[in-house]
Amino acid sequence: MKKHVPIIQPQAWATYDTCLPAELCDAIVEHFDDLPVIAGTAQSKKGHRRCGLTWTNPDNWVGPFLWKYIQQTNDRVFQYDITETHMTEIHKLEYRVGHYYHWHVDDDINSHLQYASPPFGVARQNITEYVRKLSFSLQLTDPSEYTGGDVQIIDDTILEKMVTIPKERGTLCIFDSRTRHRVKPVKTGKRFVLVGWVLGPRWK
Repeated sequence: MKKHVPIIQPQAWATYDTCLPAELCDAIVEHFDDLPVIAGTAQSKKGHRRCGLTWTNPDNWVGPFLWKYIQQTNDRVFQYDITETHMTEIHKLEYRVGHYYHWHVDDDINSHLQYASPPFGVARQNITEYVRKLSFSLQLTDPSEYTGGDVQIIDDTILEKMVTIPKERGTLCIFDSRTRHRVKPVKTGKRFVLVGWVLGPRWK
């Protein structure tokens, strides 16, 4: 009997040094300057997160710019059924001194997007439920400008090994949205990061 050989090696995350010029990283930060900042406190768990959030529409240039990296990573690493047109809102996170985000996941079995069943007497339509399948994080601040703020991931494909994501400006990390991760408290300075999620049909 032939030994089973996987097509792709199981992997929970991937990182890229995008080599983005500083001017482009600055342009992404400035894109959010005129948008309102919201206090990020993770409402479902009080005190679980502390940072500032600024949202933007995924149809703006920032979203399409990132899509090529996401698509390429999905093809090479995950091979998930994802849908480009349903990329959810992208936002910039601002971590100041003392800001953090404790261990969490971006998606689980309870967080799929639910749609109500059609009322009595109305023809049933084929409705797709979507879930977050991939999360991404783009480092926008040079590591010389802050201390602390390490992003750590628990890689369940390697016996729950904890991995610290590189801090270099322009580093893009793409990971399975069910992966546990956290941001340790910022000690000095200020850290900007661009984050968001890509949706796909509910797991079957």
